[in-house]
Amino acid sequence: MKKTIFPRVLSLLLIFVLCTSLFVGCNKAEVSEKGFCTVVLDGSPATEYRVNLDDVPGDQGLLSVLEYLKTAEGLTYAESGGMLSQVGNVKQDTANGVYLYIWTSVEKDFDVSQYASTKTYGNLTLTSSGVGATQMTLEKDAVIYIGTIVWS
Repeated sequence: MKKTIFPRVLSLLLIFVLCTSLFVGCNKAEVSEKGFCTVVLDGSPATEYRVNLDDVPGDQGLLSVLEYLKTAEGLTYAESGGMLSQVGNVKQDTANGVYLYIWTSVEKDFDVSQYASTKTYGNLTLTSSGVGATQMTLEKDAVIYIGTIVWS
């Protein structure tokens, strides 16, 4: 009886390992092609950067993209503790109540508070970000719009 149980247990274990490795292989293919996102700076006209996410090192959300654009495109930005105060020509002026604001197309980053706002860019309706720049999600076809708002 022991001779028939051991091969069955070994067979089941082998099948389990093979099935598990099939799922691991699928995940690697998804990670290898991240796609492109678009960063837009408010202005007349707006400045648009199309970024290949495979080229962006780091895991600091939008700050990783801005650091990449600083190196690749010469884009300047200023931040302190993850709070952006300037990106390119878009900058805040706290003396006049002008603050940097970010809108995104990534639904899981939407601001869901009563202070959420929307912005139309092309044929997209973007929603103000409810997370900080370092927590923003970078995904294929994401659009991140950086502009300003006025608080009186």
